[in-house]
Amino acid sequence: MKKAVKVSDDIRKESELPGDKTEPKVEWKYGACQGCHSLPCPIVAKLVDGKVVKIEGQKIPGLDGRICAKGHALIDQLYRPDRLKYPLRRVGKKGEGKFERITWDEAFSEIAAVLKKYRDEGHPEYLQLAYGCGYVGNLPLFHYFGKVYGTPNFSYHHSDTCSGSGTSASKITGTAGTLGLSPDYANAKYVLEISHNPLGGGTSAHFCTGTFNEAMRKGTKIVVVDPRLSETAAIPGAEWVPIAPNTNGAFLLGVIHTLIADNLYDKKFLQAYTNAPILIQEDGYPLKDAEGNYLVWDTATDGVKPLDGADSPALLGCYQPVVDGSKKVCKTAFQLLADRAATYSPERASEITTVPAAKFKEIAADLGAARPAVTINWNEPHSCFATNSMQEWRLRHILAMLLGNYDVPGGMYLKELNNIQSYLREFAGDTRNIPDIFPFSMPPVKPTPAITAPSVELATDPYSFPCTSGIAKFTRRAILEEKPYPIKAMIVYANALLNTHTHTQAYKRALEKEDFFLVVIDIWPNDHTDYADIVLPDACSLERLEAFTAQWNGGSVKVVAPLLPVVEPMHDTRDVADIYIGLAEKLGLKEYFDFTKEEWFDAQLKGLGIDKKYLEEHGAYYEAGEPTYNRFPYQYKPQTPTERLEIYSTLPSVLKLFKETKDPHADPLPNHVPMVIGEPSGDNEFYLLSAKAAITETSLSQDNAYLMEEHVDGLGLTKLWINADKASKLGIKDDDLVRIWSEATGGEGLIRAKVTEGLHPSSVFAFVGFGHKAKHMSVAKGKAGINVNEFIPDFMELVSGAAACQEALVKIEKAE
Repeated sequence: MKKAVKVSDDIRKESELPGDKTEPKVEWKYGACQGCHSLPCPIVAKLVDGKVVKIEGQKIPGLDGRICAKGHALIDQLYRPDRLKYPLRRVGKKGEGKFERITWDEAFSEIAAVLKKYRDEGHPEYLQLAYGCGYVGNLPLFHYFGKVYGTPNFSYHHSDTCSGSGTSASKITGTAGTLGLSPDYANAKYVLEISHNPLGGGTSAHFCTGTFNEAMRKGTKIVVVDPRLSETAAIPGAEWVPIAPNTNGAFLLGVIHTLIADNLYDKKFLQAYTNAPILIQEDGYPLKDAEGNYLVWDTATDGVKPLDGADSPALLGCYQPVVDGSKKVCKTAFQLLADRAATYSPERASEITTVPAAKFKEIAADLGAARPAVTINWNEPHSCFATNSMQEWRLRHILAMLLGNYDVPGGMYLKELNNIQSYLREFAGDTRNIPDIFPFSMPPVKPTPAITAPSVELATDPYSFPCTSGIAKFTRRAILEEKPYPIKAMIVYANALLNTHTHTQAYKRALEKEDFFLVVIDIWPNDHTDYADIVLPDACSLERLEAFTAQWNGGSVKVVAPLLPVVEPMHDTRDVADIYIGLAEKLGLKEYFDFTKEEWFDAQLKGLGIDKKYLEEHGAYYEAGEPTYNRFPYQYKPQTPTERLEIYSTLPSVLKLFKETKDPHADPLPNHVPMVIGEPSGDNEFYLLSAKAAITETSLSQDNAYLMEEHVDGLGLTKLWINADKASKLGIKDDDLVRIWSEATGGEGLIRAKVTEGLHPSSVFAFVGFGHKAKHMSVAKGKAGINVNEFIPDFMELVSGAAACQEALVKIEKAE
């Protein structure tokens, strides 16, 4: 075990206080950066006379003192005049942004009066707790507060707009779940990135930069299939394969077809660790014996055997076994996959995707030669693309099964659950058989009352939405139409409702409802803040105390990266932990919150034998060693009905939904499904694509002066990317002002053009997080750019309920 070095060993000599008292006092303090939605990077902050003047990364393996632009910009986040500084009460109409200052006691009392009324009337479900993804450290406390209050309604915009499709695909397929499996870039022979941008994407890209560099030095081939020439696609040595938007399913089936046809797949892995051999009847249901065992055709005995009892299960073929005296016509699950993939020849897949037919054979041959040291991204936090995304994400997993790349060097290694996921299991019902990064102890919680009301999602459809909570479309309906029951109050924490959810106009109508009570907890006065009844100012990450764990470098480095207050709060703000504790007391729930945030913090670290004082003196606690492989699905079994990775889903909810609807979005065997929205028509209509930027973090950083300087326009962050050939036909040149509008949502705006050859001709592109209209955001308000969500309709993926964030059509024209 290796631990971070002490302050005196790690930070500069200038941290020693000068003897002359007239000279400025210089000191360095440990903390962590929470400038993006990934897990925090450990930092050291330089203070001169108590003011933060510099941020650096801690010198621990994998980070090595590096930190990205968002980390350096924490200084502006701390000192920006626009910050919310004290509690506020709305005094104007909703949306006007008129407030008056009140005390914390007044704020808590007014909130408690509303919430207590609903709870006392027997309707705690009328409250929804809405949470973003940028401040995940206090997620267990957030969940605990809601459980104690009694609401089943927890909303994560990360679930609805980022991870819902991918997480549901993982649940159905049996893979390890969100953040459970990660690419071992450093040891890969071949990297296939499909509509994924690890060197951009708004997270801590500098981690990927190091491992990508190492991989390329070893001769790793990197292929990026993406409609846009992203930062990852643009690195020297990488190959960019342009693809039509949201046709990844057809691309994957084209590759799978070639792997099967050319016999390039891993037969042993499929037989031993997947349900590829199980027999599927003509009605679509798996064949079982009287004891409920899934049956396969055993070629060693030329008859049926239980899945785990066959010596040589057949992968391909059609069989007619007699079970319980009745002849059953069946095919293996793998045969059904082969049949489906056979309809996606390279030529047909090329027609759908615009990827040249020869490229399918080339990629499949390279994958087959490099397996299992192949990484295929399934970055679930960036999976909510379209109405077909969940099935497409399942196909990514199936391609990985064919290559046998699970938890092997150069493939997809198993990441232990971080503490947020692991000790949250009791609250969230998470039973995944995956180890934890560290033995974090349970915080000082008490058993919570039973919740009897179903969530809005389950009350709407108890069979769908296995992994998505707080579906914005259903939340809006519950507010406006009070169906399936009313949502009358919402506490929103670090979730910019009008900038992160699709169809902004529809959410705005919900927030305007007069009897809807909105509480906003945040650092910044975002667009939705103007509609709040009460505003509570949050501490920023340099003022906060929270415990996080993280894992990087192929799982070989495990870190406790704590947020530690490097300065006292600048204003009359409170840490969100203190907000929950204070509000609980006003609600008469003190017995459940008889602890301080410091006690909550230290209790989690007890199992490691460290505490807040230790971390303040030593910085991030870490353990570094060699990567561990061959655990999943070998030791830790998938949580599916077959206890195997599933090519063909045997989940009863999926089988039932498909039987009742015949909707291809619910097919137990995934297929490519065209987008609901259709195709562009006319020369000026395009798909609207979007992505997170490398140096900004959606709505968290748009009022940060460091990150929004004029130079960002040169990167195209605030512009509309347009294909050069298409722009020429429309008479649009680089930096021209362009009018953009959506006939589906009524969204309309003006934006400067970035004319480029690095974009598929069917599409235009804009980065997310821009186009703010909040009255009190001096940097972000009126900044060039658009809020892409104003142009994205309310389409929803059928099974997961995730928003279709990349399924939108817009029209453009030159505005001047």
